[in-house]
Amino acid sequence: PFLCETCGKRFPKKDNLTRHVKNHSPIKPFVCDCCGMTFRKKGNLIAHCTVHNNVKPFACELCDKKFRVKGQLTRHHLVHTQEKPFMCEVCNQRYADKSTLKSHLFTHTELKPHVCDVCQERFAKRRTLRLHYYCHTGRPHPCEFCDKKFQSTSHLKRHLLTHTREKPFVCEVCDKRFAQRCSYRAHFYRMHTNERRHYCDICNKSFTERGNLKKHYAVHFK
Repeated sequence: PFLCETCGKRFPKKDNLTRHVKNHSPIKPFVCDCCGMTFRKKGNLIAHCTVHNNVKPFACELCDKKFRVKGQLTRHHLVHTQEKPFMCEVCNQRYADKSTLKSHLFTHTELKPHVCDVCQERFAKRRTLRLHYYCHTGRPHPCEFCDKKFQSTSHLKRHLLTHTREKPFVCEVCDKRFAQRCSYRAHFYRMHTNERRHYCDICNKSFTERGNLKKHYAVHFK
């Protein structure tokens, strides 16, 4: 088997390992021209771009809702079934979303595959590493409309949507619109699933919203 030196995951083929290794890279070369979101894979960008048009080819057979991508329809089905198919093998806690389970699993392991290339401090989550980088780089991209600053131009572009009042992200359950994808996802899981899916990889405290987790991290990164 082929071993990922970053996280220890094994793959039967070298091609699978090559694709997997890209997940550990902070580089996201594919940028959405509409909202500034960035992606590692071109396919993810293409799927995202459907957010900015009105084509909804995926219909729910249980109600009259339609969706732009198949993944949204899959998540929507959980509203009808209340199913939580992803179970933690350690504590048997169940989740509706695979990514939530993956975040939860870090509470049971000491594995910290993401390393700061400046000071060599290690983190369980890539997101925590990005927050840590602020200690070294600051936030060089200021908003021209308010006093906020951002680490990257893509983050700045997403923030600018809050000033232009454009809301390209639509909840597939209640049709509420959001300027940022993170706000939409926070709304979906808080209002329609109530899962505490955001975990602090330092103290294991959990939150329903990523914004609350970010505020909490200030306790550790003073």
